[in-house]
Amino acid sequence: MNTGDFNPAGDTIYVDLSNQNGDYSDHYIYGLWYDDGSSGSDIQSAVLYQTYTDFSNMPSGQGAMNYLNFKPNGNPTHLSGDWDWMWFYYDYDQTVQSTKDVLFGWTDWLWDTVGFRGFRMDAVKHFPPEFVGDLLDHLHDGGKDPGMVVGEFFDSNAGTLKNWVDDVFGHLWVRCTKCVQCQHGRCSRSQRL
Repeated sequence: MNTGDFNPAGDTIYVDLSNQNGDYSDHYIYGLWYDDGSSGSDIQSAVLYQTYTDFSNMPSGQGAMNYLNFKPNGNPTHLSGDWDWMWFYYDYDQTVQSTKDVLFGWTDWLWDTVGFRGFRMDAVKHFPPEFVGDLLDHLHDGGKDPGMVVGEFFDSNAGTLKNWVDDVFGHLWVRCTKCVQCQHGRCSRSQRL
């Protein structure tokens, strides 16, 4: 290839990362180098990501989701910070109503059918706090008040954790906040979840 093979106004290159065997794979491109013959440069920052995740053909016929339910998906999401970065794989986009509906339905099924009475949420650092507040409101309105809800949030800054918990609590309806208690009965607002 030479420079004559490229459009000087800009080319679009599609990289299809296929994971047919089901093993874990990191889909983040760490470097993409371009050399115009005079100086090479890493143009990785110009890479745009789009997932085409497709869980629409589930054996149960339930819980269908596609790329619109995951980040990045064309919504105004980006790949920066803890909320949207592609740590390990694509995250749910909990701001999409159909995603919320499926996850709320899954949580109801875990309660009603499996018998769960507590929940551990993995990597809540990447969850919008309003999603967790809405989920707890949804459970409470259905007469489902879990004995324990734990959110895994790894960060070295205790203030960041406290702010996230406070944000979740701020999104709870007043009628739900009355059922949120800490283990020993006396706690600050940030310890209630």
